[in-house]
Amino acid sequence: MCEQMKYQEIDELEELERKLERGELDKMRKQASYENYRKRNSRPEFNRQIIENMQPVKFENWNIEDNNQVLILAGVDGEPLALKHNVYICQNERSFRPSRYVAFYNEAKIRYLFEVVDKPYDYCNWYNTPIRRTINPHPESSTDFRRVIYLKFKTEVGPIENDTIDKNGKIAAFTQGHRYTTIERLMKAQKTSELVNKSDLLDDELFDDRL
Repeated sequence: MCEQMKYQEIDELEELERKLERGELDKMRKQASYENYRKRNSRPEFNRQIIENMQPVKFENWNIEDNNQVLILAGVDGEPLALKHNVYICQNERSFRPSRYVAFYNEAKIRYLFEVVDKPYDYCNWYNTPIRRTINPHPESSTDFRRVIYLKFKTEVGPIENDTIDKNGKIAAFTQGHRYTTIERLMKAQKTSELVNKSDLLDDELFDDRL
């Protein structure tokens, strides 16, 4: 009886996967179905096949038209990757405000501007995302899901030197996570202080290093 129930559950999950492939389930239900499947399934080889066949999910709520916002990211790893592969990879479903442009804060300066060419993709793993295999030809964990943002190099800027001062009057990093500015400010700036208004410094959305 237990064996029959186990295979009945597997049949139900296979049907869920077919619905996913046909686009019949939205993103939230897809994630819930996948997590439920992982908890219930007792066949590792079948589990691996399902994961490897999953497709990335495009984040549709990301307007890149008529958008002058620049997402500035801490870029020790991100900047070299973007320069070589025209891509930014971060944790899955990372919270960003939709932006048309991306720049990197690296080595206490901002030097390059990129344009976002498509909406971000979540649930990108080594199997369903070719750029991840290009970057690392050695197979990775199939459950290592990431967000992928595709970019194209726009121009060099500045360099915009960091002059951020903390509350103790000492030089501090402009960002250790991400911040925002506008394309107009970025193209004119020589110092990071020129990227934000003083009032912006009190705005958590414009100064959010916690994410």
